Amino acid sequence: LQRPYPPLWYPTSSADRIPWVASHGFNTLFGFTRTSLDVIADGIAQYRVEFAAHEGDAGRLNGHVAEPRLGATRHVYVAATDDEAMRVARTAYTEFERSYVTRPGHAPTGDASRRGDFDTAIGWGGIFAGSPDSVRLMVQDFVDRTGANYFVGTFAFGNLTTEQILSSMRLFAEAVMPAITPAALSDGAKSQTLS
Repeated sequence: LQRPYPPLWYPTSSADRIPWVASHGFNTLFGFTRTSLDVIADGIAQYRVEFAAHEGDAGRLNGHVAEPRLGATRHVYVAATDDEAMRVARTAYTEFERSYVTRPGHAPTGDASRRGDFDTAIGWGGIFAGSPDSVRLMVQDFVDRTGANYFVGTFAFGNLTTEQILSSMRLFAEAVMPAITPAALSDGAKSQTLS
């Protein structure tokens, strides 16, 4: 009954879906398993072209949203030091990965999911773990390289305790988020802010 209805989201891992998603102006997250920053950047660039081409079309499903949210999700763990963050995140992510690949109803695919083990996931940028300064640099790099205006941190994963999760989120909110600046968008692109 709400008018206008809440903004709609349509996450996708498929480049083939981007034209349709963008033509309707859906908020979206790009890629969920082993999606590099370059692939996300390509998806966001393609989205912006399609969005502009269809911005005035009648019947768009998310037509009431002027500036869609475009981003991706990453595992995040922030601690006082890089060493502490990496040690805790490695243990937590290893447990997360073990639980993920051995979940009920899931056919075994080997020792790791498509995201890979901790070192693999760190290597392709699927985990942001470190001190507030280090994680700030990682998130800023994510924003700058992809042009994203939205970032979803997965703060609860594996065997992290409630205290560890809350501490990480607090450090992120107090020492990382305030320092992030929007990406410099290409000529003609609308200025958007990180949410």
